[in-house]
Amino acid sequence: MAPARVWGLDVKTGSLAVGKDADLTLVDLERNDVISAAGMHGLNNLTPYEGMHTRGAAVATIVRGKVVMRDERADLAA
Repeated sequence: MAPARVWGLDVKTGSLAVGKDADLTLVDLERNDVISAAGMHGLNNLTPYEGMHTRGAAVATIVRGKVVMRDERADLAA
């Protein structure tokens, strides 16, 4: 919550509570992955971490209470 407070965003985000945005990413810490632009699910898929191996991988992302990515499948229209 501290980063949201520092940037003045804590009114609508920064914690899981009623009335907050509910933006979060679920991570499987047992899964390994490799970061690549092809695997990105955003509007700008550039990354300085291309090719970096990770311990843990995102398995779902929720934005404003709606699932926008699950099991590597993106639905950015949500």
